[in-house]
Amino acid sequence: YKANNHVIIPNPTEVDERICELSKNRIIAAGRISFQKNFEELLEIFSKVINDFPNWEVHVYGDDYLGRRAEIEKRIAQLSLEKNFIFKGVTSDLKTTFLDYSIYAMTSVYETFPMVLLESLSVGLPIISYDCPTGPSRIARNNEDGYIIPYENSIIFAEQLKRLMTYEHLRKNMGLQAKKNADRFEISIVMQQWKDLFKNLTS
Repeated sequence: YKANNHVIIPNPTEVDERICELSKNRIIAAGRISFQKNFEELLEIFSKVINDFPNWEVHVYGDDYLGRRAEIEKRIAQLSLEKNFIFKGVTSDLKTTFLDYSIYAMTSVYETFPMVLLESLSVGLPIISYDCPTGPSRIARNNEDGYIIPYENSIIFAEQLKRLMTYEHLRKNMGLQAKKNADRFEISIVMQQWKDLFKNLTS
């Protein structure tokens, strides 16, 4: 930031008593099917691990943008992954949808402050994400509630994804930590940051 006087306050999330079971062989990704979200990268990574995990699936939630879904579906067909990499359309309640999954994956080219990661943490869903500019590393904590992968390093992404897919106990440990880490974004805590800011401005 070029300014000498600035304050960063995150978006908040609601406390959620529910927690993901994390035993199903399903990975979820979500967002508009566009260049930014880079779901084709997730597809290529998944194609490199599927031989070791033939019963796993990736489900993508979100609306299409400029026909990009059709382009990705062509590549899905080339890789013969029609039964494993599936577009699920739009969900009206993403947090509830998360409960049926074991891993949240993000391969975005860039982000601002991806609320989807914050909502994942709030229900104990482990994250694997590229450290893209500028949001994931501000939300998830590497090796605690998931893995933050060096930007565009698909080899490391695939390795850590395989690790999460292999070890259910690892996912559950990270899921419990995710719930704890989400507390720092709880509404009352974030609102106090706003109150403190306004108090300092007027003092």
